[in-house]
Amino acid sequence: RGAPLDAAIEATRPAPQQLPVAMRLGGVIDIIGESKAAEGGSVASDRPDLSAIFVSRGGALTLKDVSLSTSGAVSLVDDSRGSGLDSALLINESGQAAMTGGRISTSGLGANAAYVAGPGARLNLQGVVIATSSSNAYGVDAVDGAALGAANLTISTMGDHAPALASRRALPMQLSDLNLHTAASGSPLLLAEGDMTVTNAKGQAERDDGLAVAGAHRVSLTTPDLQADGYAISVAAGSGGARPGGGPQSGA
Repeated sequence: RGAPLDAAIEATRPAPQQLPVAMRLGGVIDIIGESKAAEGGSVASDRPDLSAIFVSRGGALTLKDVSLSTSGAVSLVDDSRGSGLDSALLINESGQAAMTGGRISTSGLGANAAYVAGPGARLNLQGVVIATSSSNAYGVDAVDGAALGAANLTISTMGDHAPALASRRALPMQLSDLNLHTAASGSPLLLAEGDMTVTNAKGQAERDDGLAVAGAHRVSLTTPDLQADGYAISVAAGSGGARPGGGPQSGA
């Protein structure tokens, strides 16, 4: 006779409350409001939702020839897109990071290699090799007023909906000497929902566009060599939920 009462109690017990995503952001190493520098070595995360390095609240980080990696998947892809949860290198709230040489790699669902978001946040990448292997895992994603500078990068993504490099309402960015590759649909080499100046970019988008411009943004390309299964360059009226890219697929 006790079983029905136990079942009734269990049925009325409230579900566990999940912490807000802002409280779940963090890394194996957190740089919060202080300055750090490192040369050589590696930082790896194998837990879901945990970055390798998280820089926030005015923190500043300088890396040289360091390897960053994650193997855990994000719990919810929307949190990856909206806040960068599970990104190998995550910068927000006026954090700043500069990385020269080294490598960033991820293997989990929604695990971006590098994500920088918000006014005052800044990321500079020079001579870094970047690779992601799952869906919704961007190579580099700059979001909502963040600043990104990049030169001499090699970026490869293997999953769907995983652009190599994206500006999503970021500050105007200067990019040069890019070697880009994407393997799946919804994954243009460059996604521009912000202004870009790009010099000497080459790459292959196996199942999407080379450059996808979403909205009224200024994009300058100098000496590009963008090979694509879709369009080399595509332009859409706005970002409002349209998938990155948009060119015809093979056989279309």
